[in-house]
Amino acid sequence: MRSIRSRKPAREAVGPLDDQGICAPLDSSTPVQLKNHNEVLRCFTVLAASFPDRLLGFLLPKLESNSERTRVGTLTILRQIINSAPAQMEIKKPFILSSMKLPLQDHSNKVKRAMVQVISAMAHHGYLEQPGGEAMIEFLVRQCALPAEQASQPPRRQSLETEDLTDGQVRDISVNTLFLISTTVDRMNEVLWPYLLEFVTPVHLTGALTPLCRSLVHLAAKKQEEGQKDFQLHSDTNGLCPAPGAGGWGEAGEGSERNNQLFLTPIPGGHTAIPASDLEKRPTSSGEERRGQLRAPQTVPRVSPTLKMLKSPADFRKTSDFTNTSSLARVSSRSPADAAALQLPLSLAISSCQVPATKTLASEKPSLPLGSKVKHPVPSSFYLFLEPPLSEAETAELLETCLSGVLALPAEAEAQREKEGPEAGRKETLWRETLGALEDLLKGILQRHMTPHGLQALFQHLGPWIRSTKEHERERAVEVAAVVLEFYREKLNVSTVVPFFNLGLLMALFSPRCTDSMASVRRRAVDCVYALLYIQLCYEGFSRDHRDESVEKLTALKPGLRDPDVNALFQACCSIAKVIAKRLPPDQLLSLLLCMLEGLVDPDRNCSRAAGVMINSLLKERGGVLLEKVPEILGVVHAKLQEGEEEHVRKAAQQTVYILASQHKAAVVSSLLGHPLPLDSCTGTMWRALAPDPTLAAQVLELLLEKINRDVPYKENKSFLRGNNAERVATLLPLAATCALHELLSVPESGPAVVGLYAELFVTLLLRVSCTVGVQLPKHLPSKERKSSGRGQPPRTLDPCSSAVETLKAMLVQGGSGPVAKAVADVGGWELLRSMERHHEGVALLAGAMAKHAGPKLSPIVKSLAPMLNSIYDSQRVTTTAFFAELLKSNVVNDLVLLESMMDNMTARQRDPCTAVRMLALRGLGNMALGSPGKVRQHGTQLLASMVNGMDDKDDPHHAVALEAMSSLSRILAFTEERDVRSMLLHIAIRIRPFFDNEKEELRQSSIVLFGNLTQFSAGSCEDAFFEQILNGLVTLLLHLQDPKPEVIKACKFALRMCGPSMGCPTLCDMFQNHLHEDRGLHYGEFMNDVCKHLMQNYPETLSRLIATNLFYFKSNWADVRAAAPMFVGFLVLHVDREHCQQVDLEELLAALTVLLKDPVTAVRIKVAETLGRLVRIV
Repeated sequence: MRSIRSRKPAREAVGPLDDQGICAPLDSSTPVQLKNHNEVLRCFTVLAASFPDRLLGFLLPKLESNSERTRVGTLTILRQIINSAPAQMEIKKPFILSSMKLPLQDHSNKVKRAMVQVISAMAHHGYLEQPGGEAMIEFLVRQCALPAEQASQPPRRQSLETEDLTDGQVRDISVNTLFLISTTVDRMNEVLWPYLLEFVTPVHLTGALTPLCRSLVHLAAKKQEEGQKDFQLHSDTNGLCPAPGAGGWGEAGEGSERNNQLFLTPIPGGHTAIPASDLEKRPTSSGEERRGQLRAPQTVPRVSPTLKMLKSPADFRKTSDFTNTSSLARVSSRSPADAAALQLPLSLAISSCQVPATKTLASEKPSLPLGSKVKHPVPSSFYLFLEPPLSEAETAELLETCLSGVLALPAEAEAQREKEGPEAGRKETLWRETLGALEDLLKGILQRHMTPHGLQALFQHLGPWIRSTKEHERERAVEVAAVVLEFYREKLNVSTVVPFFNLGLLMALFSPRCTDSMASVRRRAVDCVYALLYIQLCYEGFSRDHRDESVEKLTALKPGLRDPDVNALFQACCSIAKVIAKRLPPDQLLSLLLCMLEGLVDPDRNCSRAAGVMINSLLKERGGVLLEKVPEILGVVHAKLQEGEEEHVRKAAQQTVYILASQHKAAVVSSLLGHPLPLDSCTGTMWRALAPDPTLAAQVLELLLEKINRDVPYKENKSFLRGNNAERVATLLPLAATCALHELLSVPESGPAVVGLYAELFVTLLLRVSCTVGVQLPKHLPSKERKSSGRGQPPRTLDPCSSAVETLKAMLVQGGSGPVAKAVADVGGWELLRSMERHHEGVALLAGAMAKHAGPKLSPIVKSLAPMLNSIYDSQRVTTTAFFAELLKSNVVNDLVLLESMMDNMTARQRDPCTAVRMLALRGLGNMALGSPGKVRQHGTQLLASMVNGMDDKDDPHHAVALEAMSSLSRILAFTEERDVRSMLLHIAIRIRPFFDNEKEELRQSSIVLFGNLTQFSAGSCEDAFFEQILNGLVTLLLHLQDPKPEVIKACKFALRMCGPSMGCPTLCDMFQNHLHEDRGLHYGEFMNDVCKHLMQNYPETLSRLIATNLFYFKSNWADVRAAAPMFVGFLVLHVDREHCQQVDLEELLAALTVLLKDPVTAVRIKVAETLGRLVRIV
């Protein structure tokens, strides 16, 4: 069902395609119309592949149409499907040929032209070999006999398609088609020869004599070259060939070989024809005519006009039978001595060099496919001496044809040669002659241009064969090259000193081949290098017989090249490279290196390694002069790393980079820094090449550190949408240098260099991390075209801060501080370093790990970091201060005699404009209590002053500095002299009092803890004054026992316990000590009842102060505190004596309680109601 359904759409599709697309007149000057025409033809190709029977059933009847357009269109479609669907049309050949009877009789020139095109397609696909093909050939010959136009010009394409065709135009197309199928379609040889001879004698075909003769000459020459037996046609066995002497073809007394040979012979006029003198010697014989021999009356009228037309080559060129070319060349189909006897276009001559292999090498070599072509260069060499000379394009075509024909012949196995026995010698002789002919051809081409340019043009064609992956092709190509170079050297005559500009290119072609996998190639490659160096000496002005001592050393290397030992070949490479380095002109060094770098990816592994060895040897000897060419060389190295994945390529490339860097380290570093970011794996490989040598690695590390420190780490881009906040964008040079450092530090061999620059690397990278926190990549990173970024690997992601952190980690590992990196990682320090909000915490963790695991390395680090406390970048000052602050927590700074300077630095930072720096400076001073408590006592006054200044900081809107001051002061109080503290005791107590009720938990906790610590210094002259401070803060401390934050409650318990001894009430002190344990719960109501009882018993005069303070907390933000305040008041009233009740401003108290009764929290309202009940006692 599916096939049935598909037939109808196929038939429906053909109609409009045929009627509208192909049969419509085609205007080739209109691109759209031409494109549509071609697309319609492709549609018929698809139909032919699927429905061949249906399509032919539709098309062939249309050949009988009355419409000329339809017949032409149908033939156009037939030509298309013959060419594009040969498999489907194979079994249809007889059917198609039988349908051509009517078109063969058509009188329309357009139909004739279309029919000629169909015949051309049929010739290529084997139709003319079928029964009925002779009619096609006869039709073609008849069109060749049409009258030619006088001085006709090639018609325009448009007129051929849309205007009426003339007989002359049809003749031109037919002549070209006959010649084309005679010379280029091998399968037509047997069809046309000797069948075309039948058309020589008919009088009505006289106009076709010239194209017929031209095709017959080609066919005969080809038959003769191939040595085929049917070249000589005998009249007694072949009725279509004239017998000896018939019709003037020669005397009967001449030799049988002469008389039986093909009558077409070369004549000095340049064309093949029948000798007119012979035509007049033989009388006409009807018997001879019956035997198929020529009759003079029939022949002479045909031949005489032709001879007159062809009496000179110049006249022949003017005829339409010869293709116009820029040059004509002479070639003999018989012998080199007759080379000037026949003139043919170059394209035809090259085709004539194709000899069926069955008669030459291929017939004797089973390994060669039957029917393949051997390009025979013998006749081709004679083109070189003709005028006008061959153009460059023609010479290139000739070279390509001959080289591919000879060098590409398959190699014969040794076992096959032994099996063949005597035949092998004959074939070897034939092969040597063929190769010698090729060499002669190349010599002839070169001799016309004995210049470096001529040599270069020749090796542009020979070079790919020298680098071939097939051993036999390389062997032959190098052999030919050696002969050509020796010829050039012998024939060279230098009249003036000129540069041998392509010496480097040619040297790069041959020198790696000195280690080829084939010994014969190795030896001949040395000969080529030897010849090239002597050619250079000739160009320098030395005589041809001059002998150079260094160059002569090459001949001594050849015997050793027979040994395939790797070490021997390596030594030979080095020796050859030294000779080249000594004799190579300076201006050729770069081209040699660049071309030899291409050899790193040579298919022959030996040659690839040799290229690397020679490159590096040359660089060692002469690399000092290549400073300006470093970027170009590194660019090629990078490209070769992308192409080659082999380990030896990577090592050779790294060695090249290393040698260049040892000579031009600054240039190499600058060039590599210019590679696009993120770095691909190939660039990383090049950077890592600089790490193994400790001296070079140290120098490169210093250069990279300089690049990082010299440029600004980022730029700020302000945006209207961001308001006052500016986006920080990383600068490229420091970013690239950081990435380069990471590559270097990833190599274990970089350890010694890192140890030598440990402090510089640590400081630079730590500061680099600080400057890249929150920094963005540029939106448009510069990039270059890459063939394979990292050979199929996904592109690396790049983050400025992360790259700096990873580089710092690698530096610690390579510098012997692996435990530091691990310790920081274990506590999440590396992630904190990347955080904008907690970066200083990560720095502190790093500093602590350094103090613990790398203490001896800290002294130079501290000295290098100290100047950064004055950096213009806040981030660097923050990082440095945080690092120092954490170090002060460790005793290692005291051991390293760093404490005094670091303490001074921290003190000086209290005036820093950055709040974070001031805060961290106070933290560092406070950390001295943990790291060097003895120094705290010694510098107590200075430290206390710093803390007080911190609490008095005016530019501290969020109280970060004050918080750190209170926390640090709590730590150092235990190690300071009492006299130092007492002088500031009241000031501190008053200053911290407001923080008791701060919204921030940390401030409440720190201030309360500090207040508790201050009480230990209240004895003596400050006792009464500080007692007042205790009373002022007592209500706050008691109420904050109900603070929502546990840490604040603990702080209040601590402070109350510390204040108890100073209150002069043993009972109250015991209560604080017994009930206010941090790890023990508290029944707040009972506790407050007892506290108020003891307060009113011991301090009844404070009732009004206590109530007034509680009234303040009626408006507290914390519900529990608001509930505790009225309860506190109720217990005070409950336990006060009546004589002290007058202290209470009852009206104010009632008003406040009345307001609090409206509190939204039920617990608060309950406490207020309870308090109101207790007020009855004093009303």
